[in-house]
Amino acid sequence: MRSRTLKEAVMFARSENLLGINVDSYFILREPGLIRTVTDKGLVLFTYGEDNNNTENIELQKKNGVAAVIYDRITHHIPQQKNVFQEEEEEAAQLHKLFGLKVKY
Repeated sequence: MRSRTLKEAVMFARSENLLGINVDSYFILREPGLIRTVTDKGLVLFTYGEDNNNTENIELQKKNGVAAVIYDRITHHIPQQKNVFQEEEEEAAQLHKLFGLKVKY
C-alpha cells in the first residue's frame, strides 16, 4: 500500500502487524531522524531509489539503522572476490610448486 506520509505508513504497518515499511531513500538521506521514527515503533525500514546507487549513501543508511537497502548494480558496491575456480587453480599451483610437480593443462 502506498501512503502519502511516513506517519501514515507507520500507522498502517503497525495496524496490520507488518514487519516494516519501504521508503524512498531520498527522504531518509535528507532527514536521517526519520529512521528512528520507524524503528522506535518496532518496525524495520527498507529503502529504495536512485540515491541508493551511491556507495556512501548505502553505508550511511546501514550505519544509521536501515535494515535493507535496495539498489541497482550490486557488483559496483561489493568488493571483488575470487570465485571457487580461481581459488582452486591457485591452490593447485601452490601444491605443484611445493612438491616440485609440473602442471599439465
